[in-house]
Amino acid sequence: MLHSRTFLLCLAVWLLLWSVPAVVVAQDPERRTELVYGVNAYIGGRYEGDFYPRSVDTIYLVADAISVVSPRYTEVYYWPITNREVADWARLNEPVEGVLEIRRRGRLVAGLEATDYVVQYPEGLDLSPAVVYLGEEAHRQWNHFDESRREFRDRVSAYYNDLVTYRQDLDDRIEAGTLEGEPDPPPREPEPFLYSSTEVNRGFPVELPAGSYTVQVRTADGEVQPGSRRRLKVFEPLSAGVAMWAIPHDRYTFPEKSDDEGEVLYLRRGTLAYLQPHAQEEYRDIHLTRLMDPQDTSGRPDLYQWLQTDEIQDGVLVVTQGTRVVDRIERRSYAVRQITGAALGYEIHDQATTDLERLRERRPDFQGYPVDTRALPTSFRVHLEDADGQLVPGSRRRVRVVRPDSEPWLAIVPYVPVVLALVFTGSRRRRFVRLPRDQE
Repeated sequence: MLHSRTFLLCLAVWLLLWSVPAVVVAQDPERRTELVYGVNAYIGGRYEGDFYPRSVDTIYLVADAISVVSPRYTEVYYWPITNREVADWARLNEPVEGVLEIRRRGRLVAGLEATDYVVQYPEGLDLSPAVVYLGEEAHRQWNHFDESRREFRDRVSAYYNDLVTYRQDLDDRIEAGTLEGEPDPPPREPEPFLYSSTEVNRGFPVELPAGSYTVQVRTADGEVQPGSRRRLKVFEPLSAGVAMWAIPHDRYTFPEKSDDEGEVLYLRRGTLAYLQPHAQEEYRDIHLTRLMDPQDTSGRPDLYQWLQTDEIQDGVLVVTQGTRVVDRIERRSYAVRQITGAALGYEIHDQATTDLERLRERRPDFQGYPVDTRALPTSFRVHLEDADGQLVPGSRRRVRVVRPDSEPWLAIVPYVPVVLALVFTGSRRRRFVRLPRDQE
């Protein structure tokens, strides 16, 4: 009996030790070297980077805009957690040399040479459209960005040195009793550095009209690089419109968005909302989905998507009720001040009227058209007029002003059925009371 237990214990230990290396090996996915296409694709004023593994045979690009295509060798592996193929750029990232040929119906459309490029957002990722620079200009703009970044670091360093000196001088004056009246204002903090830029990269800039193409890399010896042939779908927007954002004053971080003129914007009574019109473009669902994620196969050719691009910065918001113009609202700039302490939150200040100089002179946090629901009817319409007084197509919206959810009388509603049931029960008891036995 003892020998059998010892044998079973040894067998269990041996199986455990034998299985551990297998588990460890299973965590390292199998990699394979592939020719893939890295694409920095233009989409709605921005650039989105992704890669096309060999399993994805069609590249999607927006028409009449520069996108950068870069064929490269890398190691690719399948990651089951996300159900997608992943490129291991850290292990291998080798550019494919040659000429990028673009053909349509077998005819050569373009033969592109690789060039250096950089993508920049001069006013910040969320405040300005992207700009792409090619060749020598890419290096000049990168140097300008790098110099601007160093200057900003110097300004920040000087600010903190001045702040230390200011506080020390203030403490000395308080201790010596020589402080009279209000102290001088502290040094002003530098404006945030919003200028954004990629590093200088290398690729083939592609700018084509809408249509179906094929791409391939032809090497210096005149041969087509194996694995480089892909289909190329270049598509354009089907229509353009205006998306209207409504930013409630008390819920600044949760704007309501309306993409279509047939939709209704709902605003709460007694609040101030800031409307922001954004230009938008309509695309076929399959095109936009594949552009944003080449491995996503959920896009459908019979559905459509709106893609918001730039905020519309010119014009006047016109408020109407029927045929009557109720108000004409100018676009204004606002600064958001965070509230510190136990009561976390924020305050929104109109920069043209605020008493706080530091908020008045800084870069605005957002801009919009203020709509005061306290001064407007419960139902009205808005639309945007351009500088020439013409209606901006797609900007019409219906607006409904609703009561707040916290109306006091709403608290009584749940108890009404209970009260009615008690009253009804009491009345039945009074009508059907039994007589004493001696009176029956």
